[in-house]
Parts: sequence; structure tokens; C-alpha cells
Amino acid sequence: MDKEARLNEILDQPRMFNHVGSVERQQVGRPFYEVVKKHFKPHFHVAEIGSYSGGSTEILALCCEKVYSIDPYTDNDNPIQEGLTMEDALKNLSEAERIFIEKMSKYPNVIKIRKLSMEAVRDFEDNSLDAVYIDGNHRYDSVVADMAAWWPKVKDGGIVAGHDYYENIALAVSNARGVPHEVFDDSSFVFVKGQKNPQKFLVKTVQDSDSPNGKYGLFAVVFQALGVLDSAKNGEHVSVVMDGKSPYYDRARGGNPWYYFFAQPSRFMPEYVLKDAERGNIPNIRHDAFTECSGTFSFRGGTMDWEPKVVARCRDLCQKYIRIHPAILKKADDFWSAKVGKRTVAGIQVRGTDLWTTGHGHGQTPIDIWHCFKELDKELEKYELAYLVTDEARTLEMFKARYGGRLIHYDDVAFSKTGMAIHHDPKINGYKRGEDVVVESVLLSKCDYILAMSSNIARFATIYNPRARYRFIDRHIKYE
Repeated sequence: MDKEARLNEILDQPRMFNHVGSVERQQVGRPFYEVVKKHFKPHFHVAEIGSYSGGSTEILALCCEKVYSIDPYTDNDNPIQEGLTMEDALKNLSEAERIFIEKMSKYPNVIKIRKLSMEAVRDFEDNSLDAVYIDGNHRYDSVVADMAAWWPKVKDGGIVAGHDYYENIALAVSNARGVPHEVFDDSSFVFVKGQKNPQKFLVKTVQDSDSPNGKYGLFAVVFQALGVLDSAKNGEHVSVVMDGKSPYYDRARGGNPWYYFFAQPSRFMPEYVLKDAERGNIPNIRHDAFTECSGTFSFRGGTMDWEPKVVARCRDLCQKYIRIHPAILKKADDFWSAKVGKRTVAGIQVRGTDLWTTGHGHGQTPIDIWHCFKELDKELEKYELAYLVTDEARTLEMFKARYGGRLIHYDDVAFSKTGMAIHHDPKINGYKRGEDVVVESVLLSKCDYILAMSSNIARFATIYNPRARYRFIDRHIKYE
């Protein structure tokens, strides 16, 4: 058999057959192959716990010397069968086994073991395997039992891995062995036995804990995370936690507000990182103080107009690790398609609430709106439209009066109703204020030219789009 040709043939095929009750879109083999290619060597003897129809087994068989396939093919209370009648569950298992046997008939290096995991593990001596891949019963107690029972069977330096690292499985794995060394896009997790668990960093933003005014804007938290990412040198080890005191917390959504707007920089779930921290397993945690973690990317000499090397480093981190929720990006894309199309745009952010005093006792002097007009007038000699970001209705009305139909603005945005910065206004829903500011910053980043001020919103727009052209128009203002 031409192994390379067979791999290329199956990598884009579903890992499971289309069983009764299955979702329409299933994982294909390629993401799993990336795990195998990186961590499983050709001489490996591997035990696979849970083989089903053999999609992953075949990849292991093509890449490793010997594969022990362990699956009882009985309805052992596995969530894959939830919601099905017993007849359909048994039909699925029977068909999966039939497909497995047919497929593996070409692979003499695959040994089929039709037993429950806890029965099969007794057949193996300690330190006899090079790797184990756990994808069997997904119940919490079953995952914990598998991690405990199979760990001793793997040699030092070998691989203990598994699938579906999320929710109860991530909790079970974390409680059994701590946070994995690596988590992959297909939700596979990997431990290297005998290797110390990696150092992890946690950006824990406890908003409001010291002062009623101690609230930071959403992009202040983003730049805090980027500062820690820069310190950690490895985004795989950074998670962000915002708590119920955050101005972006929504009681109806609950949980960690960071998830409302962004994916985690790390694939590690912060709830489980926190559990590691509580057990004392994390040697170095950066957390709590905004200034402690955000100094790398913040005001420098009273401005956010950074030197080019700082901009380049921040852009690189942002492109790698700051992933905005697709639904929010779609809102920005839909607005841009409807309002802009192929026309050219000069963007500007005007903050009408800069006089609001922060929790540190510092005030900011707002830029004179006539200075904004002067700067924007210059750009509108070259660009067709003006896009305005503002949190104040009065500012919007003044821009509309001056620029008429050439002005565009995100229609669905909530305005500050109290004269204070939008993230301080208690009358605005937490999720709404966060979604608005992300959409507006993304829209600003789409502009052909950006007139920026020393605001995290405008600064993020110039970072998020690595090709953004911009200049700062507030250098004449002294920021404290």
C-alpha cells in the first residue's frame, strides 16, 4: 500500500460515518493528522481508546508501527448516543463496527480489542506503550478513570492524548493531570509524560475592586492582554478572565465577558487555569492590576503614537491571538457592504466624553471639534466618505450638519446618556456597549485612512488592520 497516497485520500474525509443522530458537519481527518504528525513517531505502539468506525484508527495505522484499537461497541452510556432510541444506538454501533472491520482488514498492524477501557487496560504492562489516545466514554468520571488508568501504561517521554478538550472533558482532564502541554484546533489535547507542565499566564481583570470609577474600556483590557502576551512570548499559555464586575458583563449571558467578544488567546479554558492556580500549580501569574500588565502597549509620553517597532510587535501579536467573534465581524462586514461598498473612506474618532475622570484621578482634555473638522476637511479632498466613531449624540449631529450625505456612522450604536464615558454609563447593557465598541473599531480599521487620537479604540483599529494608514491628530494635547 502507498501510505502517502492513502493519507492524502482520507485526510479530507469525515472521521465518523453519518450515523443516526449525527450532526451534518463532522470533523475531517486532516486536523487530527496534524496532532499525529507532530507527536506520534513511526516506531510508536499506540492504544486508541474509542475507535468507532476507524477514521482516526486508520490515520494512526498509517503513521505508527502498531495500534491497539479498544472499543466495546456496546451502548455504555456514551453521550454520542444521547437522545436516541436503544434500537438506533445499537444500530449505530453495529454499523460502526462493520465499517471498522472492513476498513482495518488492510492493516495487519491494527489489533482490535472488543472490551471496555477499564477491562482492556489490565492487558497492558506499565511503561509498555509509546502513546495512548483517549476518545472513549465522554462522561466526566469515565474520562478521569481513563486518564488515571492509562497514564502508567505509557513510557516516560511518551504521549498521553485525547479528544474533545472542552466542557466536562476539559474539567476531567484538568482535575486528573492539570492543564495539557498542547491543545489543537480539532480539540485534541496532548501531555508529554515526564515533562513538566508549561508555565502559564493569566490576565485576570477584576474591574471595580478598588474604586467605583475603576472601570477600564474593553480595548484597555485587550491591550492589557497583548502586554502579557508580549511578556509570555507564547500565546498558548495566556487566558483572559473578566468577572461580573466588568462594565461589559451581561447577567443574561453570564460567565466570562471576554467570551462574548473574543476567542481566548490560549486554547486553554481559563476556568481550568484558575483551578490550577488555586491548587498552586502555576508558578507565575500576571493578574489584577491594569498598569502591571498593560505598560508595554499603553500611553508613552502622553500619546499612543508609538514608534514603528512597537506598532509592528503589537500588530504581530494581535494578528496571532486576538480573534473577534465571527457574528460581530459579520455585523461590521454587512454594514460596510451596505453603506460603503467600493467607495474610499477617511475615518475619525471623536471622543466627546474625555473629561470624565478615571479611577486613577487623571482627566483627559477633549480635542476641539473644530480641529477635527480642519483635519477631516483635508482628507475629504482625497476620499469620498467620512466615517465617524463617537459616543456622544451631540458630536454626531455636528458632523452631520457639516458633512451631510458624505458622513457615515454605525447606526445601531448606543450613546452615553450621562456625559460620562460609555463604559461608565450604568444605563447601557454590558454586552451592547461591548459589541458596539468592537464593531466600531473594526469599521474604523477598514477605512482607507484613519485620523486617530490617543484612544484604545482608534489605536486598536490601526493595530487590527496591519496595513492601516493613519496619523494622530491630538499631539498638541497634553494627556495626563
